[in-house]
Amino acid sequence: MDGTIKNPPAHVGELSNDAFAQLRTIIYAESGISLNDGKAAMIKARVSKRLRRLELNGFDEYIHYLAADKSGEELSNLLDVVSTNVTSFFREGHHFEFLNSLIKNWMNRGQKKVRVWSCGCSSGEEPYSIAIELLEAAGTKKQRDFKILATDIASSVLKSCLRGEYEAADIVGVTAQRLNKY
Repeated sequence: MDGTIKNPPAHVGELSNDAFAQLRTIIYAESGISLNDGKAAMIKARVSKRLRRLELNGFDEYIHYLAADKSGEELSNLLDVVSTNVTSFFREGHHFEFLNSLIKNWMNRGQKKVRVWSCGCSSGEEPYSIAIELLEAAGTKKQRDFKILATDIASSVLKSCLRGEYEAADIVGVTAQRLNKY
């Protein structure tokens, strides 16, 4: 090894107001994620990683690269890096208490079909939590038809969701009783 760097990291430079506005427009149009001016530093930090990986020398060059990519792969990569994937089992517990109460009420009135859309499901903790809560609310009632649609704009986290495998640190907030049951 001669000590030279074969592919030096690209210098990404500053994110101009114009480049931020263009990226913000693209991100909103493709995902509905609305970014205010205070998010410029976050976008710079997250998109800079894509620039370095692609060996591009600035945000304007990246915007051109993004526009030229007809496969949509880079748009998917952009949405992956700008989306925030915060998740945990039974996150925001009061939502699950509300869901449990709602499902019990519906089932007591004879409702058998329940459809839930878990949008922004990240790596899957929320839809799995919803499934557990639906089963808990239904109790011993055998007449039930539950379906959950789990979606996310970040395709990288959906792969994890489909596997349904979690580390011990991911299930810290789940009771031992629930872990054994489900």
